[in-house]
Amino acid sequence: MGPFRIRRAVAVAALIALAASPIRAQKVDTAFVGRILGRLTGRADSMLHYAAYIPRSYRAGHPAALLLVLDPHGNALGAMAPLTATAERLGWLVLSSYDMHGDGPSQPNVIAANGMLADAFGTFSIDTSRIYLAGFSGTARDAWVFGYGMSGHVAGILSAGAGEPADPVWRRAHAGPPPFDVAMTTGTDDVNYDDILMTADSMHAHSAAVRVDVFPGGPEWPPANIEAQALGWLAARSMARHLAPMDSAFVDSVFAVDSAYAVGLEAAHRPTDAADQWRNIAVAWAGLHDGTFAATRQRELDARPDVQRLRAERDSTDRGTRDAQHAIIEPLSELRRRPGVPDLRRLTEELHIGEYQRWAADASDSVRAVWAARRLADIYAQVSFYEPEAYIQANDPARALAMLDIATEIHPDTPVVCLERARVYAARRDIELTVAGLKCALAGHAITMADIRADLRYQFVLLSDEFQTLIH
Repeated sequence: MGPFRIRRAVAVAALIALAASPIRAQKVDTAFVGRILGRLTGRADSMLHYAAYIPRSYRAGHPAALLLVLDPHGNALGAMAPLTATAERLGWLVLSSYDMHGDGPSQPNVIAANGMLADAFGTFSIDTSRIYLAGFSGTARDAWVFGYGMSGHVAGILSAGAGEPADPVWRRAHAGPPPFDVAMTTGTDDVNYDDILMTADSMHAHSAAVRVDVFPGGPEWPPANIEAQALGWLAARSMARHLAPMDSAFVDSVFAVDSAYAVGLEAAHRPTDAADQWRNIAVAWAGLHDGTFAATRQRELDARPDVQRLRAERDSTDRGTRDAQHAIIEPLSELRRRPGVPDLRRLTEELHIGEYQRWAADASDSVRAVWAARRLADIYAQVSFYEPEAYIQANDPARALAMLDIATEIHPDTPVVCLERARVYAARRDIELTVAGLKCALAGHAITMADIRADLRYQFVLLSDEFQTLIH
């Protein structure tokens, strides 16, 4: 989330009372151990559903760490599946909710998290000091809030594609190092890239345990290998904090992969990226593993003229970020004050979309290309969701569709855009176009069939021939 966008305020709600005696854990059928359980109905609340994974090492009466996966689109199985190999290696239980949402009221996410916790404590032996939360984008910010709400029970969070909540009141109330370890990930083109780095810098200033993994790409869950490293580091950190028995061989193995990646960046003639990785290692592994070589190597690389030159170019470009973000807000805000459907050509020019696209495609200036790609991501986030949603709420479907047309100038119809179009056409009571949008959104996992059936705005299409064709 860019600093110019306001996401819903996330209320700090009291999650399950972990300090109380948990329900006696039931014996788990060994037939389910080591298997992905694709869709389970909540025992504590039958309206909730989640996927689960039980590691082969799980034994009743031997408390295990618990990982809750909070996918903002409710894609429980898709978000959990890449984590199962790591969960097996770590011996962690994993529950992943179908009822999470990245934007909107916070209460449904609180209910979904509480439901998973209640079922976990009623079914398994859980280590109450080693609960982990993994969220992406909006649910990553929820993970921060839930982590504070369960302080003393949450050992760490994986905050993918977002930093800490942007609400300044929340940030002031939670200044200082968090009571849990933080692993953050971001794509190079993620709209929240700058926010994540600022969150990391803030945590560094408080000597907090944090790591940041950057990968090529946009706003998405990180690749499986990066998730494995991040979760492995969180597990290693729990050993340093005496929450789990020390396993030096395991710690060395995770550290070795981090170091090998930095060495690989140097071998690929990417000294600036290598310096960043060595710094990441030195900070993240402080107090857990000897980082002397990492810190020394970072200083050596940072002293190189080519690295200093590239850093200066990045700093110069980054200084224009805030102005560029204001240049997005101003025409969109002005548009809300003007009547009528906007001139899309004029608005595209005011948003500098063509200019950013040319810069992003310019291989001769990699620094500016990456920066421009992030600005396109800023614009896309606004015109593919936030602006259309505002116009839908204002009963202005024509402007909502105009915003989505701008979005397709940046990316051809994506599942998010398809879903927004379906919402607009539903407001118009256009069965054919609503179903077409839902079909595209379903294919891209932006919505589930259960969501469609439960959403009042789509009730008028459920008995139509078009919808029946979609589900058969």
